[in-house]
Amino acid sequence: MERDQLIAENLNKILDNINEGIHVVNEVGKTIIYNKKMSELEGMDKDIVLGKKIDEVFPSLNEENSTLLLTLKNKEIIKIFY
Repeated sequence: MERDQLIAENLNKILDNINEGIHVVNEVGKTIIYNKKMSELEGMDKDIVLGKKIDEVFPSLNEENSTLLLTLKNKEIIKIFY
């Protein structure tokens, strides 16, 4: 197994076993990390969300009401605690 792949798999295992929802998108709004807790909080299947843009999966979200898209637009971190 390649080193980078092993690191990615271990990171995913760690993120899936914490009690915080994590949803990370890249610079174009495509989901690159979506952990088990976030899947439970949002009621979405991880396989449906990963690799897709936020507005494809959540059509009601836009730059005005999505913290992830607002972060991309304004280049400022927004932390949400439930």
